[in-house]
Amino acid sequence: MQRINHNVFIKICFSVFTLMLITLASIDASTGLFEYKEVRSILVYAPAVSSGGGGVLSRVELALAYPGAGRVFFSSLPYTEVETQGASRVAAFIASIFTGEDYSKYDYFVLLESNTPLVGGPSAGGLITVGFIALLLNATIKPNVTMTGMINPDGTIGPVGGLKEKLEAASSSGFKVFLIPAGQRFYRYPVYVEKRIGPLVIGRIEYQTVDLVDYGRKLGVDVYEVSNVAEALFYFTGLNLTRSRVDVTVKLSSLDELKSFTSSTLSLTRGLVIDATSIASQLGRQGRVIITYLQDINNSIDNLSRFTNTYPVYTAYKAIQLYSYSFKLYWYARIYSGGDPRELLNQINKTIESYLREVDQAPCTLGNSWRQAMTYLSWLYYLRAINTTDSSSIIDYSGNAIEYLKYVELLDLVVNKDVELKSCPMDYTVIYSHALASYTYVERILELTGSSTGVQEYAGDYLTILNYAYSNNKTSVYAAASLVIAASARAIHDASGDTQGLPSKILPVIWYFSESLNNDVALLYLDLYNEASQSGDIDLATSSILTLMGILSITRVVPGSEIALSTITPVNSNPPTPTNTINSPSTSNNTQTSEYPSQENWGLTLLRPIIIAVVALLVVAIAIVTLKSLRALKK
Repeated sequence: MQRINHNVFIKICFSVFTLMLITLASIDASTGLFEYKEVRSILVYAPAVSSGGGGVLSRVELALAYPGAGRVFFSSLPYTEVETQGASRVAAFIASIFTGEDYSKYDYFVLLESNTPLVGGPSAGGLITVGFIALLLNATIKPNVTMTGMINPDGTIGPVGGLKEKLEAASSSGFKVFLIPAGQRFYRYPVYVEKRIGPLVIGRIEYQTVDLVDYGRKLGVDVYEVSNVAEALFYFTGLNLTRSRVDVTVKLSSLDELKSFTSSTLSLTRGLVIDATSIASQLGRQGRVIITYLQDINNSIDNLSRFTNTYPVYTAYKAIQLYSYSFKLYWYARIYSGGDPRELLNQINKTIESYLREVDQAPCTLGNSWRQAMTYLSWLYYLRAINTTDSSSIIDYSGNAIEYLKYVELLDLVVNKDVELKSCPMDYTVIYSHALASYTYVERILELTGSSTGVQEYAGDYLTILNYAYSNNKTSVYAAASLVIAASARAIHDASGDTQGLPSKILPVIWYFSESLNNDVALLYLDLYNEASQSGDIDLATSSILTLMGILSITRVVPGSEIALSTITPVNSNPPTPTNTINSPSTSNNTQTSEYPSQENWGLTLLRPIIIAVVALLVVAIAIVTLKSLRALKK
């Protein structure tokens, strides 16, 4: 019996010892997720509107932790709306793009506190972006500056509401500089007015307009309009992230080939118009309608032919659109005269199959990423065509498929100076997550405001391609993500009604990113913007510059593509000298840094071996004493 007790006791002691070792080891494993070498934090105050309609300040603490994994952590008191969290994720990525820092090297923290029952809306997005840029650059935020404005996926500052109330809240808290979105200086706000008519008192809402610059001057606050986060950062830190205008004129080297492509495409289009007219003339009322559209196409062909030398990129792009349009009209005429759409689908299928074989085997470059994405878009529309029985839908989808195949031809011609994506194949999670976050963020805002635009459908198609490319580890992730970001940005600008002046907001950022204009894909869209603007096609110009911004955004997260920060220079002129009149601690808006000697908590690192040694000695001592006692009892 005594020997059994002896064995049992030895096993218990060993089990206790093992369990304590496992417990101590698990302390390290459980805390390893959030162990950083360096943590920087900053405190800013975001003006907001309370549920009662008055202006309040929300306390926003931002932190940047290294080394991280590109994670964004959000906490709020009280609860917050989804778009506020989405703004934080977009803000973190935009900050990394503007500073040229690797987004995936850091973790980003946003801690928001407010006295309102529910924190909602994206109006703090611009401020959060500026805060993260300051943390990445280790710059100091001036304590008397604050702002309101939505952050857009292209880095511009979008319009928000409640500006008068937010200005009043900023003034009452001691802020001396208040930044607002460009174009919102003259703010229209509702006022409840009561009027007596005889024995009755009638209340109603009337709208009044206030000049926020003048109103701010009366309150002792300087109000400035800002178009993008670079301009906002200037007022907060004095750092200048913009440049004077750089030479961004046409630089494509294949303009002669491009002109030949345009002439060839216009000839094909004219041939389709002739054939379609012949078929439509034998039809009744439907034929006459088709002929009217075909006549418009003929006029457009004549106009483009005259400007091929002046606007080679623009005319090539428009020639592709005309070809697709005439292709659809031709097949409408064929269907109305008894044609079989399956013949059309068989022709497209053979062409797409040959393109797919080619692009899937191509080297991993930016140009091939775009070729692959255009081919996949063509494939997407072809699949939709074969999965519908409606003749009109078959023709429309088939025409879209043909159009994107033509874009592949265009890319084959112009992309001579390409960029190798050295990280391919790679983990595309950072690129994919940013594009997906931008899309979701914009969709949520449009849903919240009850807005909708035609661009959303294109954004959804691009997202479909992005999902496929990401799931199958395809290089087209780069191009598809660029298109998703561009279309999402266009949707939010269309809904906000600020598309008209959009290029002037984005061009300073393009100039800042000018080192990234080192490939023909980017130059293609830059030239398309320039020529579309000169020809008066504002819609295409806007889409082109947003696509270019999407390309520059995505390519800047590729390892080795960062822009040197030597281009960032301090500026000591405007904005005004900071004061200490803000009603918060004077150091609360300064960057605070905590550094650790290793990724582990240094205290735990030192204590762990000591604790293990002590526990081991205790267990051994207890075992020895117990063994001696058992032997004594046995004797």
